[in-house]
Amino acid sequence: FPVDVQDLTISITSDHHLDTVLLVQDEDRFSTINREAFFDQQEWSLYEHVATEIRQTKEEYSFEHETGIEAKKHPVLAFTCRAARQPGYYYWNGFCLIFLITICAFCIFVISPNLPQSRLQITSTLLLTSITFRWVVNRSLPTVSYLTTLDKYAIISIFMLVLL
Repeated sequence: FPVDVQDLTISITSDHHLDTVLLVQDEDRFSTINREAFFDQQEWSLYEHVATEIRQTKEEYSFEHETGIEAKKHPVLAFTCRAARQPGYYYWNGFCLIFLITICAFCIFVISPNLPQSRLQITSTLLLTSITFRWVVNRSLPTVSYLTTLDKYAIISIFMLVLL
């Protein structure tokens, strides 16, 4: 994140068992995507390639009067395409603003060393600004269990502010 690619999959299955129906792809025609119907074009770029996969799913407890309880298999036809996130928004509103907040910390070297209270005041204000900005940005991002590139960049900038 923010440079990621997601798989979008549509799975078609039948309520009938595998011995009565078979889902197959038409080998004479390519699967395509109607890009005009994709409503989130501002944030994502949709790739044109569509991959198809034929698989089976198992219904563990299906009851039939003749055979009793046994696992029945159902056909599944899955269509997968990929979408890439357009990262421009996150570069300008995330990385660039964090960089500007961090670069402002170097203004403390303009202040006389005889005024440590002024230096600490500016550094503390920028540190609180950076932490608050990170908190606000994280509220608008999807929750994931790992550190994203934007998270790592923000944490490094906070450490730089602490060291200054």
